Amino acid sequence: LPLCRYITRLAPQVNVPDESGYGALMQACSQRGLDARIISLILSVPGVSVTQLTPHEANTPLHYFCQYYSEVCMRIHPSAQA
Repeated sequence: LPLCRYITRLAPQVNVPDESGYGALMQACSQRGLDARIISLILSVPGVSVTQLTPHEANTPLHYFCQYYSEVCMRIHPSAQA
């Protein structure tokens, strides 16, 4: 519950990149094994950018999500190749 409150208070800063250039969603999607519910909570924050690119790799949060959570992607779209 404290994490939920913290994430919902992120709204004004949700897209502000850290020292590596990752916003909150990018940071969450790039963590292997992170509970996907945390990603869902971040996605619920108003104004979160799903297209924010990393400065050095030109990847979006979706790139990392599909790479680390391929089993979820397969449930969403069964014809996708992992």
